[in-house]
Amino acid sequence: MTTSGPSPALQQRKRFRKDTVLIVDGTLVPTRDHAVSEQSKNYRYSTNHQVVIDADTRLVVTVGRPLPGNRNDCKAGELSGAKDAVGNTTVIADGGYHGTGLVIPHRREPGQAELPAWKEEHNASHRKIHARVEHALARMKTWKILRDCRLKGDGVHHAMLGIARLHTSPSPGDTRTTGHPAQQRSITGQRIGRHRWTVERTMAWLAGCRRLHRRYERKADHFLAFTSIACTLICYRRLAK
Repeated sequence: MTTSGPSPALQQRKRFRKDTVLIVDGTLVPTRDHAVSEQSKNYRYSTNHQVVIDADTRLVVTVGRPLPGNRNDCKAGELSGAKDAVGNTTVIADGGYHGTGLVIPHRREPGQAELPAWKEEHNASHRKIHARVEHALARMKTWKILRDCRLKGDGVHHAMLGIARLHTSPSPGDTRTTGHPAQQRSITGQRIGRHRWTVERTMAWLAGCRRLHRRYERKADHFLAFTSIACTLICYRRLAK
């Protein structure tokens, strides 16, 4: 798993372009290993993951180390290593990162009824830009392993790195130019579905065989033999059509 994550996540970048704007946000991953997780605001044992994306390409550039889910984003951004990874680059964040020096929305001061109109406009623009990292996290969490991770120890971190790598994998016909090799367009679910259905169909055919629907054999060699027979019958039926 040492090479499955995106290169920025495994080897943190020391320098970004001067005009680079990054967006950071944290997400909770339900984790069954209570040694690395804690009960969080979702009432489940979770780990806090800090994800940083490029505001232009909307692709992951840094994934911080996981922390217990009861850590707030303000503290997690520093302890996970995400803050050191971005350096002095301009970073946009939500109100949970108050006091960290990041670009956050305007807040009402004590006794202030409402914000001035220009601050409201700034906050509206901030929300539109910050939504990009929320969309990226939503696409990453379509993977079931990030909705209920059963891996122990660093397994949840490796899973996050692997999914981030898939999110930044290049796809055919990509015409965008990026600042580093990992900033490539992600593979969409539609492209994956063009090929994935083939193996799912094959598994459905095998599951339709009564002997394989439930495993009766104690020895693995016997079960493998019946699987080979089922594959032979499936191929024969396809060729006989």
